[in-house]
Amino acid sequence: MKSLIPFPDTEAFPAKNGSGYRSMAVIFAGFHTLPIYPLKTHYHGNEVYRTAGDDRTGTLRETTLALQTEVEELLKAKSTKKFLVLEPYSRNTELCRHILRRMEKLPELPSVSCKEYRPLLMLLSLSKEVEIQNDLLHHFVEPYRKAYRTPEMLYLCEVLYHTGTPQPLYNMCNEVCDYFFVERRKQISRQYTPLTELDFQFAEKRLKPLYAAVFRMKVNRYSYRTHSVEELAGMFCMSVSTFRDKFRKIYHRPANRWLQEQRIGQIRRDLKYYYDRPLMEIAEKNGFASANRFWEFCTEQMKQSPSELHKDLYDELCKERRKFYLGE
Repeated sequence: MKSLIPFPDTEAFPAKNGSGYRSMAVIFAGFHTLPIYPLKTHYHGNEVYRTAGDDRTGTLRETTLALQTEVEELLKAKSTKKFLVLEPYSRNTELCRHILRRMEKLPELPSVSCKEYRPLLMLLSLSKEVEIQNDLLHHFVEPYRKAYRTPEMLYLCEVLYHTGTPQPLYNMCNEVCDYFFVERRKQISRQYTPLTELDFQFAEKRLKPLYAAVFRMKVNRYSYRTHSVEELAGMFCMSVSTFRDKFRKIYHRPANRWLQEQRIGQIRRDLKYYYDRPLMEIAEKNGFASANRFWEFCTEQMKQSPSELHKDLYDELCKERRKFYLGE
């Protein structure tokens, strides 16, 4: 099998095609001159493990050979989760720095359509070094986002999902979530986005913060149209029970209580700032078919009649104005 990680005496140049540089040979060139953490063998029952050691007596040649073997085997894996076995290599800061420097020198951003780059991105993401994470963010994650490299952003969703998004990856998580959130907002607003519904579902399924943010955005967009949990669930294309469960997990309160609080808040704002409008107009604006229903809601839920609320809120507005203009 041709070596993915040749040594300096092996002439290797990346072969360019439409999706990026296919060979990783250039990334690993020059490793033999650097000190590294050699691998140690551990025995547990019938299993044998190879992990990075703590002393620097080994050579980088040993590490590159071991990493080459790992990568070649991982390319056969069907799950990105298998790449987590590269975590011991992520502790070698010199190794990570060199990979980053070589990748930065490539004429174009690495593409995940070249499968060899996927384990490398996972390896770098597993590093706990702030310097490594900052370089990964500024030289790859942010450019991927700006260039609308959706396949790479989707792969980063996988990385964040399988690593559990530890603290060193918070900034990466922010970038990835922002990318999909902004495009989802465009889709909901019926603006053009190059992303498909499958892209959105894939990302939201793997990133809980993204799913919660999109859920809140949809609630804010749809809730003004209705005061019914059943109707709101229908706008989400969910059963009422599923919607109630998801709503409670994200908002930490029942959906019907939240809708009622929003309705009360809107009534108070309308009575306060539209003080010159008839009460019936405000009632109709807030979904009440009659003055009696509006009066019953206000007295039961807000403990005052609409007229009393109107007077008190207008007095409150006048005080705020005097304080603003006169400093009272």
